Amino acid sequence: TVTLSANFLSTTINGTLVFSAALKTLNAANTLMVAGDTLRVKKSADPINTGLTSTWTHGSNSLTLSSSPTMLVDDCGSAYTFAQEWTSTWTSTSWSTFHSDGYNSSWNTNIESVSGLTGGKRLRMQWYWGYGGGTLSSTVITNYAAQKAAMDGNHVVYYRTLLQTLDLSNYTRISAWMSVTNSYPSYFGTVKLRLCSDAYGQTPVATFTIPNKSTWLPTVLTNMVNGVETPIGSGINSISIAVEGISLPASRSTLGNNPQLAFYMDNMIACLPASNASAWKPCRLKP
Repeated sequence: TVTLSANFLSTTINGTLVFSAALKTLNAANTLMVAGDTLRVKKSADPINTGLTSTWTHGSNSLTLSSSPTMLVDDCGSAYTFAQEWTSTWTSTSWSTFHSDGYNSSWNTNIESVSGLTGGKRLRMQWYWGYGGGTLSSTVITNYAAQKAAMDGNHVVYYRTLLQTLDLSNYTRISAWMSVTNSYPSYFGTVKLRLCSDAYGQTPVATFTIPNKSTWLPTVLTNMVNGVETPIGSGINSISIAVEGISLPASRSTLGNNPQLAFYMDNMIACLPASNASAWKPCRLKP
């Protein structure tokens, strides 16, 4: 007798568990079976009543739920605000001199179309420091030390002030369509999503690490505190995109040409814990 386990991680052959012979398909089981054998596959778990009811309306393509298992945090329908944390640094270290040596910097955020999706839009946020070529002057090299000192560490890059305060105490997860360019150098640090109590994205209530993945896909971020899935909290008044752990090279000449980081996001929702019976798969069907 050949019996598959519920998750196909083990196989029972003649009453003995053989984990090394894990089977992933019924066709694979068929190769081990002989006439007279019985194939048993454990049934899926019994359905759980979520307590939710749904209503269809004639002529409408919308489905109305008795209560929402998610909460909209940000539809990402408009651009974020640049946090201005580095503006004084650029000004005080000879901005014009940097430009005369082919150096430039840019922060921009906008709503752009999604390739391959008619009418699809997403939020785009980008920042880079570029060097267009030529010989670096002594002034540029000297001023770079001040640039590095100001930029190393943790910084908010963009933020959005919410129109109303959100209470996300019942939710532990954030879901959104996301992607990050995977070409930016490691000294740019780690991109973070912060839900904050102040209006300018500076005082985090919950912080999530955004994975460095370039594929435009739904992403689920869980609020983990000391290894435990934890409610996000209340009093959310702003959202910010931050970069933590910036550590620029010691020498300006090794910074490279146009190191940049671009982040894309759409349809941010808060989701119930995975253990909650009413929790739906946290995914919006289209960006």
